[in-house]
Amino acid sequence: MNLPENLNPSYDSHQLYLAGDPKGVKLNWSGLNLSHIDLRLAVLEEADLSSTNLRFADLRRADLGETELENANLYGADLSGADLYRADLHNANLKNADLTEADLRNANLTRTKLSGVNLRDADLRGTFF
Repeated sequence: MNLPENLNPSYDSHQLYLAGDPKGVKLNWSGLNLSHIDLRLAVLEEADLSSTNLRFADLRRADLGETELENANLYGADLSGADLYRADLHNANLKNADLTEADLRNANLTRTKLSGVNLRDADLRGTFF
């Protein structure tokens, strides 16, 4: 995990904790195995999560605006109410994911696996399929 010194990460069971000031930090967790992680309400705007394993992750109401999620595995993840504005989910696996009330405006969902996904009340304006 590439984090600046002003952030002190700790990973316990299925939860990641960041202590410090995350302002201006662009996280690069590309390729990590974060399955079942609890990131509810996390601010991960503009993070690089490409090719990351986020199977069954809890990302409810997380801020993932402009986040790179290309080739990410989000099978069964809970993204309800998440902000995915302009996120790149190109070629991601969203099978059985919950995107209820998610903001997917202008997101890139080309070649994304969407079988079983719940898009109820999601904002899909300008989304690329």
